[in-house]
Amino acid sequence: MPTRGCGDPHSPWLLGTTPVAVVKGLWHARLRWLFVRNHTNPARFAPDLLADPDIRRINDTFLWWAVASLATPTGQRVDQLALVGRVA
Repeated sequence: MPTRGCGDPHSPWLLGTTPVAVVKGLWHARLRWLFVRNHTNPARFAPDLLADPDIRRINDTFLWWAVASLATPTGQRVDQLALVGRVA
């Protein structure tokens, strides 16, 4: 059984091996780590991406891209969507 401090921050064993620690670790491994504001330094690990104007533009408009991708229908053309529900 893994022990505390196994090195993987997404591990369910992060907080220990007791039942309570495993449940807390499982919560952290599945969702909590997404909301913790502990980010690495992008200037150190991705200076080339920070210097690229196209990547910066995509990063700055991320919310728009996320909403647009969820709002856009997939697999069908717009003119086919107008026919949905009509009887031939």
